[in-house]
Amino acid sequence: EDFSDLRNVSLFYLKLQGQFLLPASTTQNIVEEIQNIHELGQTYCLSKLWSLLKNETPLSDEDITNICESVKGFDLFSICHTGPMRTAHSSANLFNYVEPKKIFLGRDENRTDRFAYYVPLRKTLKCLLESDLWKKSGQHTSESPSDILSDINDGRIYKSNNFFVENPSCLKLILYQDAFEVISYNRLWGEEGTHNVCCVRFHIRNVELLLLHITSFKCHYQCITFIKHDIFQLSESKFGELLPNIDVLQCLFITKFFDDRLVPTPLAGDNLGSHCIGGFSENFSRTQHFCRYCLITRSEFQGEDPNVCGPLRTIERYNSALDELQEEPDIEGVKFRSIFNSLKYFYVHLPGLPPCLGHDLFEGIVSYDLALYLKYFIKKKGWFTYSTLNRHIKQFKYCDSDASSKPCEVTYNAAKLSGQAMQNWNLLRLLPLIIGDKVQDTADDVWQLTLQLKDTVELICAQKISLAQIAYLDVVIQEYLETRKLQAYVSAGLSGQTILQIKSGSPFYSTLYSKSIQDAVRQFDFTETNTNATLEILYKGTSYKGQFLVTGSIEAVEFGELQLILINNEAVHVLVSVYKAEF
Repeated sequence: EDFSDLRNVSLFYLKLQGQFLLPASTTQNIVEEIQNIHELGQTYCLSKLWSLLKNETPLSDEDITNICESVKGFDLFSICHTGPMRTAHSSANLFNYVEPKKIFLGRDENRTDRFAYYVPLRKTLKCLLESDLWKKSGQHTSESPSDILSDINDGRIYKSNNFFVENPSCLKLILYQDAFEVISYNRLWGEEGTHNVCCVRFHIRNVELLLLHITSFKCHYQCITFIKHDIFQLSESKFGELLPNIDVLQCLFITKFFDDRLVPTPLAGDNLGSHCIGGFSENFSRTQHFCRYCLITRSEFQGEDPNVCGPLRTIERYNSALDELQEEPDIEGVKFRSIFNSLKYFYVHLPGLPPCLGHDLFEGIVSYDLALYLKYFIKKKGWFTYSTLNRHIKQFKYCDSDASSKPCEVTYNAAKLSGQAMQNWNLLRLLPLIIGDKVQDTADDVWQLTLQLKDTVELICAQKISLAQIAYLDVVIQEYLETRKLQAYVSAGLSGQTILQIKSGSPFYSTLYSKSIQDAVRQFDFTETNTNATLEILYKGTSYKGQFLVTGSIEAVEFGELQLILINNEAVHVLVSVYKAEF
């Protein structure tokens, strides 16, 4: 039978479970009651039909009964609910539904069962590769120009991986892990419960699809203490089902569907979760080696240079730290051997655990810095109030793409924004439109710093970026850091204690400047590592910016138009365009 006309009914049942989070038992009750209601209406209609045929036609009772039975037999709704859609589960199978597996994780100190649900990876991939969606997806993308970065394939980590070089068309898994809260409310008792759920999902980089969900929780209507630290201590049992599937698939050719192998690429997530997975220390506030990419120490990080980095982690240093773990709780920030390192072609320290833009940038830098700038505009400048700002945020006309992630209201005197990553991004991106009419001095240093942060974020989040723009982005970031540090000094009342202050300084990349400037500095050993460039300095209380300097003697006076200021090893070099005076 063809039940395609009832596809929407099946989607409705799936929507109850997937979107409205109804339990399968509740959904099954709804399925049965809908069928009961339909049967009541059907019985009534058939009785009326029997009466009409009896009174209006010369047909016998047997013929009328046969007609009614035939009509009932053609009722697709009843046929489906006693056949392929007799249960919510069987209805889901019409869409190549992959049943989750329940994995027991042990019991907590209260003897409460802890468990996870795992959607089998191999079955999911099999359904995907057999589907029309995969065949029509155009999974083979064209390569980007050599000087343009637009995807993970264009990065140095990907290009330096021999497996990807030898197998360019392999299936590439990108794993994501994160925790989120689910709030439940008991209407009968007026109780609220918080469920801290850890989710691991993936999509195949060849196509943008969300395929895998693993959820873990303790029980209903209780405050959950099953946080990520506890979850990933059980990583071997939690990922025991996932890893063998990946390990087998990456070693075998899937010749029936695809002519190459499958391999996991990065495993993304927030810093705490990534450190749990990678076996690194999660104590960011106290441990000496807190970075999963390099071996910088806490004392080095807290020095004057915000760009300082330590030696990069290597396989040898990682394995050496593991060998010494018997004597210390952690060695160079390594606590235990990551189970993901048992996979071929994947190592958590090469790096396989990339930084997360949402957590580090939008829920980190943007969240704290923008809240600080807004506090400055409100409390120090008095341009507007928190109530005015929140009213403008609420009344702003957002387009469809922004309406689903509208910025949150800004809490009074808060140290950080309360929104999620996309909400904070939208607030920063739309802030000049939301509150720009209240800015009384557009040349204000902190307002300019806010716009500078906005421009920096736009470059970081660009869908495509060239190598030249990356060099420019480095300059923009350094300018932002220097300007922000200067504003911190000014706010603290320490600006008069420094003889030389550099405003908006950044590393000097000679290739970003005109040929005349390159020729002027060619005899000097100016590089981005030893020289900073700026257009303004404050020296002994005097500001030098975009002005003319008098040089030469009385007999031959020359004027120099300030073009660029270079600081090399604490020596200040001023680059000027020379104009000779005429009398």
